[in-house]
Amino acid sequence: MKTEKVTKPVYQQIAIDIASRIANGEFPEGTRISGRSTLAGQYNVSPETIRRSVSLLEDMKIVSVTHGSGILVESMERSMGFINQFKEVDSISGIKTAINDILQQREELD
Repeated sequence: MKTEKVTKPVYQQIAIDIASRIANGEFPEGTRISGRSTLAGQYNVSPETIRRSVSLLEDMKIVSVTHGSGILVESMERSMGFINQFKEVDSISGIKTAINDILQQREELD
């Protein structure tokens, strides 16, 4: 049996990081976050990757995006919920990996 490692897409990892920065107060509610080009440089990714990250956060109503005005932080509370959602997924993934490892060890012993 092969152990699977679940890796989040880069845009999702960035969205989680930005949400974490909102949750810890680095980006307070009502403030504007750097533009997509600046964020792309900070994360060393393409502006399209940042667009997908921000779109995900916008869908979750954590930020709002206005053309020409940038990215506005809407909700610290929703950012914490978003982060917790991924912690639960990581936890389940970790449990699945541990079970697969145990099953593999059992097969080797049998």
